[in-house]
Amino acid sequence: MSKPIRIEGIPQVLVNNQKILSAVKARTQQILAKAALDTEERAKERVPVAFGRLKTSIHTEQSGPFTVDVVAEEEYATPVEFGASAHFPPLDPLKLWAQRVIGDEDAAYPIARKIAAHGTEEQPYMRPSFEEVAPAARSELDKLARGVSGK
Repeated sequence: MSKPIRIEGIPQVLVNNQKILSAVKARTQQILAKAALDTEERAKERVPVAFGRLKTSIHTEQSGPFTVDVVAEEEYATPVEFGASAHFPPLDPLKLWAQRVIGDEDAAYPIARKIAAHGTEEQPYMRPSFEEVAPAARSELDKLARGVSGK
């Protein structure tokens, strides 16, 4: 007659696994949060500034357990980042800009005509900031994964 096999310690193994998973989750969230804050900081340093509204609209949002977004909420954030095709811009903000930057609000009219004919060039501030930060974040995540897997 064969002896019964007795396995002990499974509940403790499960508890230990849960502790490891919690620690990995927490460390992953730390890495992502740091990457987002570093991206935000660099974007604020890089963004073109006339009045500062775009710069102050840049912030970090936690949108999920493993999702952290760096957001610029001004309506013109995307056209600044990516440029814009030919369009006639609103004159009032352009007049304010022309007065502040050039010292002559009437300069807004020829600038508006140029934008209407040619659009605006991109002035990337968010993408290059993320591209600077991403390698270090990837490296930290790879290191964490190797530590967990033992490889």
